Amino acid sequence: MISLKLRSKMLLFFLPLVLLMGILTILFVTMLTGDVLNKNIRSTSDMLSHLIAASVQTGLEFSDEATVMEAVAPFSRQKTIAYLKISDTEGNVYSEYKSPLGFTPGGSLKQGEVDGVYYQKSPILSGNEPIGEVELAIDLGERDHALSSTRKYLIFGVFLMLLVLSLAVLFMARRLTAPIAYLSGVAQEISKGNVDQSVDYYANDELGILSTAFRDMIGYIKNIADCADAISQGNLKIDIKQCSSGDMLSRSFRRMIDKLQTMFAEIADHAQILNRTSEELNGVSSALSGNAGQLNEMSNTVAAATEEMSANISSVSGNTAQMTSTVSEIADNADNARQVTGEAVENSNRISGMMDQLSHSAGEINKVIEVINDIAEQTKLLALNATIEAARAGEAGKGFAVVANEVKDLAQQTNTATGEIKQKIETMQRSTNQVVSEMQGITSVIKNVNERVAMIATAVEEQNASTQDIAQNINQAALASQQIASDVTQTHQASSSVFDDSTRLNSHAEQLGRVGQALVDAINRFDFSKN
Repeated sequence: MISLKLRSKMLLFFLPLVLLMGILTILFVTMLTGDVLNKNIRSTSDMLSHLIAASVQTGLEFSDEATVMEAVAPFSRQKTIAYLKISDTEGNVYSEYKSPLGFTPGGSLKQGEVDGVYYQKSPILSGNEPIGEVELAIDLGERDHALSSTRKYLIFGVFLMLLVLSLAVLFMARRLTAPIAYLSGVAQEISKGNVDQSVDYYANDELGILSTAFRDMIGYIKNIADCADAISQGNLKIDIKQCSSGDMLSRSFRRMIDKLQTMFAEIADHAQILNRTSEELNGVSSALSGNAGQLNEMSNTVAAATEEMSANISSVSGNTAQMTSTVSEIADNADNARQVTGEAVENSNRISGMMDQLSHSAGEINKVIEVINDIAEQTKLLALNATIEAARAGEAGKGFAVVANEVKDLAQQTNTATGEIKQKIETMQRSTNQVVSEMQGITSVIKNVNERVAMIATAVEEQNASTQDIAQNINQAALASQQIASDVTQTHQASSSVFDDSTRLNSHAEQLGRVGQALVDAINRFDFSKN
């Protein structure tokens, strides 16, 4: 699309309008002039017709052709008359004149333009009675020439006026467009953001009012720009005055400043809270990091102690198994002793005759039995101690090993005493052939020994059951210690993870503190306290 300047637009608007007005003026003036000339011709024709009629009236009244010719002669010499004819009512022609144009009337036309002339018939009256008729044709060449000349002058005048008006329009357009172009340049600079402009055009017209409005607008924009710059510098206490009730920009700036003041005040409060929270979080994370470190160290210590306890319980479990084996062996030996004493009773019945010879051996057997009794009593005490020790945990396992050793020694003594009994019984067996009479007492003693051995066997069986319970409990304790060791290991791993997390939390807390302080410093650059 072609973009035209204002001056060209004014020319394109005014020139066709002026040209149209000129054409209409030419047409109107030509028509008006033609009407005037036609009226003049009709008036002239009427006047000449009446004059000619008056001049020839006398000649017609007397039917004097010479008089008529004489009266018509002055009129025939006029250049404007193209045709003149005088006739009476009977159609007799007294005079007829034709100009070089050669006009000849014809038809029923009485008045009007025809063939470049104005033709008119007028009656010749004598009193009120018509006595003849005047036919007159006036040449319209002068009229047409006058109209043509008028039309030429009008066209020349119109073109001259068109030229003058064009120059005037150009001059006025230049006078109008120069300040408009100047103000347009200022407006373009303002549209580019360059508000450092000055408008030096002054006039007492609309353009002057427009220039004043431009200066006010530039001042207004500069004021808004200064306010925006002050806001960017952190000054939220500026006061923006509204230029009018419709000043939406100033009103919007004031609302923006109010909202920014409120928002920055809230942000400042939240920043202070964030700063304090970050400090508290930093302290908590530091304490958590220290506690996590202590927990990590303690978990290391507990893990080591748990491993040591597990090793000790495993050792106690091994010793308990060994003691269980020993007690089982003692139980077997006690059962064997009971079987031997039973056989001795049976043998004593068979060799009762030899009991007299075994009296000395019986005394020795009594000593051995006393030793066995002592061993049985001590075995009971050891069984009691083992039961008590088995009820305890931890350190009680160490004492249990001592008890197991004592039981082992007593079992050895029992074996020795049993061997001596066996030797004495063999002596008694060799002497049974000689001392049957003494076998009754020995039988009674052997029965007593058998009962005591049965009691020992029963006690040893109970001790064996208790020892097995102890071994089972120790095995369970070993399994529990292993589970504890596994849990302690997991706790150690968790404490290590907590320590690492607390270290990272401490780092994040410090970073959050720095961010909070930076936010406070950034907010402090703005002066947002309300007036």
